[in-house]
Amino acid sequence: MTVTVTDDQKTDENFPSNHKCNRMIMIITDSAPGSYEHLFKEFNPQKNVRVFTYLLGQHSSAEEYVQELACLNRGYAVNIATLADVKENVLKYLDIIARSNALQDDAYFTWTGVTVRQFNLKVSTLFIDEKSFAPMYYSNI
Repeated sequence: MTVTVTDDQKTDENFPSNHKCNRMIMIITDSAPGSYEHLFKEFNPQKNVRVFTYLLGQHSSAEEYVQELACLNRGYAVNIATLADVKENVLKYLDIIARSNALQDDAYFTWTGVTVRQFNLKVSTLFIDEKSFAPMYYSNI
């Protein structure tokens, strides 16, 4: 495995503090001569990049290395035996990406619905009966 990493990629200096995204590497292989643990200790010490590994073939001596690589980097390892299993197994990474990032102390954003007030619209322009609003909402519009 050849890895080329620039100094900018080693740190998060180029990303604003509020710019947190899910970063991941997907490795699709039919073998692995080792776990490459030393590379990930050097280039991913904080484990902020998830590693998903897909091992092709029914029986492989690299299964242990591939699973270790994924587990040590907050990822998921999958063995894909046949071509028919590819789609089902590759999409398993979505469940892991969708998990909460509570362990990373990420900020959580709350999405709310759109209100009339956000668009600075008058109630009469929306063709809504003004009497249908509760008095507290009607006084704010």
